[in-house]
Amino acid sequence: MIRLERVQVVHELYLKVQREHRDRALPALVEGGALAENLADVLHSGLDVMGPYHAFGGSFLQSALPRKSNSSPFSEQSSDARSMAIDLMRTTLTVSKQKVPSSLSDNLPALLWMAYLGVPLHWVTDSSDDQTRTRALVGGLVPVVAKSVRLARLPVARGLVEVLDGADLVVNLAGRSVSCRYSKSNADDILSSRIQTTAQLGRAMADVQQVPALWVNASTGTIYRDARDRAMDERTGEIGAGFSVEVARSWEREMFDADATVRRVALRLSIVLGAGGGAINPVINLARVGLGDRMRDGRQMLSWVHIVDVARAIDHLYAHKDISGPVNVATPFPVTNDELMKKVRVALGRSHGAPTPAWLLQFGARVIRTEAELVLKSRWVDPGVLTESGFCFEYPELACSLEEIARNTPRGLLPVALG
Repeated sequence: MIRLERVQVVHELYLKVQREHRDRALPALVEGGALAENLADVLHSGLDVMGPYHAFGGSFLQSALPRKSNSSPFSEQSSDARSMAIDLMRTTLTVSKQKVPSSLSDNLPALLWMAYLGVPLHWVTDSSDDQTRTRALVGGLVPVVAKSVRLARLPVARGLVEVLDGADLVVNLAGRSVSCRYSKSNADDILSSRIQTTAQLGRAMADVQQVPALWVNASTGTIYRDARDRAMDERTGEIGAGFSVEVARSWEREMFDADATVRRVALRLSIVLGAGGGAINPVINLARVGLGDRMRDGRQMLSWVHIVDVARAIDHLYAHKDISGPVNVATPFPVTNDELMKKVRVALGRSHGAPTPAWLLQFGARVIRTEAELVLKSRWVDPGVLTESGFCFEYPELACSLEEIARNTPRGLLPVALG
């Protein structure tokens, strides 16, 4: 009789401690907060609740630890307290900003509770003030769990279908850089890196239960012909010919032919400018070594866009559910190559620069293992869909864009990716 009464007291204590833990932890959870912070609050509040029982804990665990003990946290008598503890862990995961993938959501709450069972074992033998060593142990557990959840969300850890299922927006910008010599090997990589990733997305998109609201796939304004007579918009633009054009056409066809019921946009990007690399670095280097004037005759058109406006355009397309198909991403204010080089010199404080003839461009392109076509082709792209749907560019004019880039660009020659 005495043993049964003692067991009953133990389970009442389990419930009392767990109820207090739940009541203290739940109000502290931040809806949409970081998983690591929410989990830390839950685990540390459990230690706070157990604090008054520290002296009693060691002798209690000696009777509770045997598997057949009625005092065990795994016993039938402990089911209510155990369920309450697991539900608290599940709520902590649910309210946090860092969502748990479905492959973990069923088992992770119970696993977290089991991991936390080890904390009291350390706690009852911790003679440090306020059990600081145990709190440090909890502090070490939290980032490990948070990082594991982040890794589990990566496509390499899960199937692509699971990654896409329920997503709001899918943006695919994958593709080998075109800043290289178009050897057979490089040309194959340029094409396959775009086609294969797009094809994989298309196959996975056909199998998801909850289709994303929008699939944005990168494309290129280079799909249009060399144009010096007029701008090319999405409706009347004339498709060009050659390797770069065929890559773009195959890229878009792979997306639009995918057997998936999802709104699709082919992002026909013009030359993207921004501090920190990309297309602007070679131009800045030319200006800094004294070759900051026109390339060839300088009359080839350059349609461009600031990288900030690329991100803003994607947000705009997501919000405007009536837009689908090809979308040109370029400011309404293209410039000639001559204008580009003059404005680059102004932004960099260079008063003079020598022109670069075509033969020197061809030679220089070979030296840095790229193609002169990247600067010699006239790209004149009109962002008809964006402007007609009310999109406003944050960087519409080249001068203000170059000023922002110059402010955030270090002195000296800049690194250029060699193809």
